[in-house]
Amino acid sequence: MTINNKIILILAAHPDDEILGCGGVIQKLVADNNTVFVGIITDGSSSQYPDDKVKSKKKIEECVKANMTLGVSRVEFLNLPDMKLDTIPHIELNKKIENLIEKIKPAVIYTHSESDLNNDHVAVAKSTYVACRPGKPYLEKIFAYEVLSSSEWSRGKSFTPEVFINIEKYLKKKIKAFNMYKTEVRPYPHPRSAEGITILAQYRGLQSGFKAAEAFKLIISYEK
Repeated sequence: MTINNKIILILAAHPDDEILGCGGVIQKLVADNNTVFVGIITDGSSSQYPDDKVKSKKKIEECVKANMTLGVSRVEFLNLPDMKLDTIPHIELNKKIENLIEKIKPAVIYTHSESDLNNDHVAVAKSTYVACRPGKPYLEKIFAYEVLSSSEWSRGKSFTPEVFINIEKYLKKKIKAFNMYKTEVRPYPHPRSAEGITILAQYRGLQSGFKAAEAFKLIISYEK
């Protein structure tokens, strides 16, 4: 599947989710002459590092640097409280995400899977679906992506992709971009490691006949 000359929006609950889930595809989309925007919904640090403005600023800097490395045109930050999206009224989160979507007017959206373990991911997924109810003439497709240490740790639910994208030539730079998140990198065998990213890409490749792949669920497609 090739997407050309479109506006793309990657929605991520936290800084680094977008790289883990779409770091290879972002590069492919850019190479195929698409304009890619990333929307980060939470501040990504207020729960881990409460009242630490230095770490909060560093996380934002890491995010911008990582995404610019992959060719993203702009990163938008909504700065909602990290790990507390379930405390925000559903209608309010819906509106904030919808406002961002209306601002960008993407043809294609990549968002979280609602089967993830992380509640912020689930909230973003569900609010994306609400915000993208029929009636947006620019919107063509919505995909859900997986995030290491959330998608595979879910119990009772599973991420079952049917779309696989070859990222063999993009994997090295994906890992380089993720390593820019100094606050998030963990040593192997933690999934959030260079080895963890590589193993998942190889596993998705085994499922699809590629040496390395990223996997997605097609949520909806409006064919014109």
